[in-house]
Amino acid sequence: MIVLGLEEGNVERLRKGQPIHIHADELGFAGEIVIVLGENTDALLEQFSEWIGPDTKINDYRRRKKQ
Repeated sequence: MIVLGLEEGNVERLRKGQPIHIHADELGFAGEIVIVLGENTDALLEQFSEWIGPDTKINDYRRRKKQ
């Protein structure tokens, strides 16, 4: 289980468009964790656009609600 708690300073950083990037291997997990803040899902996807490639899998909760 991964639990992430954010202090107000972290939230202010996110509001300024500064993502929080954690190397998960430092926590004993493979990969990376990136935390961003956005007004809605589309805004979040826009922030992630530089990391999204042709092999990227996106789980969009909006699609799950329609099924």
